[in-house]
Amino acid sequence: GNINDLTLDEAQLQLVEEIKKRTSVPIITVLVEGRPRIIRRIVDLSSAIVMMYLPGMEGGQALVDVLFGDYNPSGRLPITYPKYNHHLSTYDYKWTEVKSGNNIDVEVEFGHGLSYTTFSYSDLNVPSEINWNDQIIITLNVRNTGSRQGDHSIL
Repeated sequence: GNINDLTLDEAQLQLVEEIKKRTSVPIITVLVEGRPRIIRRIVDLSSAIVMMYLPGMEGGQALVDVLFGDYNPSGRLPITYPKYNHHLSTYDYKWTEVKSGNNIDVEVEFGHGLSYTTFSYSDLNVPSEINWNDQIIITLNVRNTGSRQGDHSIL
């Protein structure tokens, strides 16, 4: 639906704050939403934040599988998650327009994602010269260095 402010409702923010005051149990914040919301008040109160978007009927089971470690997540944020309402960077401009002064504080950067395993990168190859009509090919090796099987997206 339409909203006038990206900040989560005050009642939702207060719920997380009250739970944190009354218990020492880790809080996992699950965001079921179609757009980024301003969550800066609860980020430090949460042990983990899971972005579900709009998952559909099997979303609950998928969340359980991730939280209990039965599935190793490999998704990455396709957006930059803003820290403040007025820190949304425009993205619908022509390539000929110059955008400067977009100094924004972000809550979570584009491409961020976690896994139950670790990965290392090696042998990054980037062309030293690129001409206007060249196809750009960048290569690197990705190695799973952890103890669990997993997938890793390179953005």
